[in-house]
Amino acid sequence: MKATEVIQQYRNGQPNFQRLNLRGANFKGQDLSGADFSYCQIQSANFSQANLTNAKFIGAKAGVKKGWIILLLYAGMHFIIFSSLLLGLVGYLISIIPNDTEVAWLGLITLIIFCTISFLQNIGRGLVAILFFLTIPLLSLSENSSKIKRATNC
Repeated sequence: MKATEVIQQYRNGQPNFQRLNLRGANFKGQDLSGADFSYCQIQSANFSQANLTNAKFIGAKAGVKKGWIILLLYAGMHFIIFSSLLLGLVGYLISIIPNDTEVAWLGLITLIIFCTISFLQNIGRGLVAILFFLTIPLLSLSENSSKIKRATNC
């Protein structure tokens, strides 16, 4: 049964929806107070901001489908690999700049900021932060190489 049919039946005074397949149904912001969803399949259903006062969900099956779990594990694995490569890149950049402790501290602070923002918000904002802070060591590296070229030309 579709969400629109459930909402229409509820408005017509029929609050019993036991044993229905409501996977992926969207009830966002709907008033479903007192409805009986016992033994329904409600995986991936959206009940956000819905009024569910005194609603029954006895024996209802909810949660994430197995395919989504695999996808989330796959994405998490790639995030770990990406973070490791990024750590290696920052370590390499720090190692090729001789005797510059400011850049080393900046690299460490950048990694801490990246991990914190990624954990608290999302990966996109973390990438923006890391790209912003990585430009400083790269600029410092280009300044050091131009100083070396000037010193060798004299």
